[in-house]
Amino acid sequence: AGPVGHPPVMAMSASGSVTVFGETPGAIGDSAYLGFFAAGEELIFRLTNVWPDTPDTIDSQIFTGSSSPLNPAPDYTFVDFTSATTAYVHWEDLFPPVAVGGEDVVFFLELTPVPEPSSLLLIGSGLIGLIGLARRRSRS
Repeated sequence: AGPVGHPPVMAMSASGSVTVFGETPGAIGDSAYLGFFAAGEELIFRLTNVWPDTPDTIDSQIFTGSSSPLNPAPDYTFVDFTSATTAYVHWEDLFPPVAVGGEDVVFFLELTPVPEPSSLLLIGSGLIGLIGLARRRSRS
């Protein structure tokens, strides 16, 4: 089955043997670099189960960056914050509706704190003030 909506971040066949990151094939467990995002920016992904001609089976699953929340099968998503800068986003489509298979996809997010310019200016001003104070005391 072809991609639905935007180019896929990852597509899995029913056998679980193929994944695709954009246009580059990769093995299950490979990582895809999605770039940098500003604080507060929202990333929206969609899980679409692609139904084949055989009833009650899924031919493939397509994970896209579309803003549409449509998904023909029930699913769940949860976020696991393993530290202050690391989070895992787990997806499971619950098809078939039995407790097997684990998560269909897990996104790993690593947050890199970046000081804002005003904070750096404040720290720099404080250091310059301390240096000036130390020079004044050394002259006395």
